[in-house]
Amino acid sequence: MLMFLLAGCNASETPILTVTAANLSLNLTPNYNMSSVPITTSGEGYIEQLIIINNTENMNDSSLLSLTSFSDISVLELEADDILIFMDNMLSGIFRLGGADEKESYNLKDHSNQNVTVRVFDIPDAENPLSSNLTYMTSLRLDQLNYIYIFSMDKNLTNNIVENLELVE
Repeated sequence: MLMFLLAGCNASETPILTVTAANLSLNLTPNYNMSSVPITTSGEGYIEQLIIINNTENMNDSSLLSLTSFSDISVLELEADDILIFMDNMLSGIFRLGGADEKESYNLKDHSNQNVTVRVFDIPDAENPLSSNLTYMTSLRLDQLNYIYIFSMDKNLTNNIVENLELVE
């Protein structure tokens, strides 16, 4: 009887994406803490989560990380580096539209030895037009579906994040 039931069966496969829990790993000194804001979902094919890194001794020494995880399977057909370039250019454009001037850029290697460009923007202070703040901005590809964008006011912290941040599953 089992032979009769199996005779009409065909094995089929289809690609799917699944969400799995992972950890972001980063070597920080004890005076830093890292926390995350709850996940926000989108009907647009991605999920975002914010990660905040604070120096408990100097609140100006902090970073905001925005993790974007794509949940649309068509992203797998795109070149991962093209996505990274697009997002980096879009974020740089937003800074410029807000009145920021790009002062410099420099390159680092991430934990997987990929080149990463860090852009330094001089952002005007809305409350004090004579003042401005340097902000370091960059983006990293953690894997084909996960990208992280870093916004920081401290060069050393930015460099540490770029060089040491990794996704651990």
